[in-house]
Amino acid sequence: RVHGNHTFNAKFYIPYKGIAIGLGANVFAHLFNFQYSFRIGFLILPALVEYAWVWTGSAPYVRSLDFLNWLVEYRRAKAEIETDGGALYRRNPLVFQKYTKQIGSKSAVSYTH
Repeated sequence: RVHGNHTFNAKFYIPYKGIAIGLGANVFAHLFNFQYSFRIGFLILPALVEYAWVWTGSAPYVRSLDFLNWLVEYRRAKAEIETDGGALYRRNPLVFQKYTKQIGSKSAVSYTH
């Protein structure tokens, strides 16, 4: 599955799981009366680890390649229809209406012949 709408996402990532784990560890440290430096470390360290884990992940690169491959194939298919459209239209006059309905396009498909 291609995540085209999340591929080039530039929003700042907030590590909610790391913050939740850090808060749980902070409650544990409070119950057993740990020093405040340990409590701060328990709060910050899981969030930093999660942020680093997500930041160094390879999933966005794979999704980007999937999206760009889909984009190239889509453009190639559209170009083939534009160049071979005359032959397709002579065989089946409704082929372009089916194509525009299938891809959800509101613009007409034209061919160069």
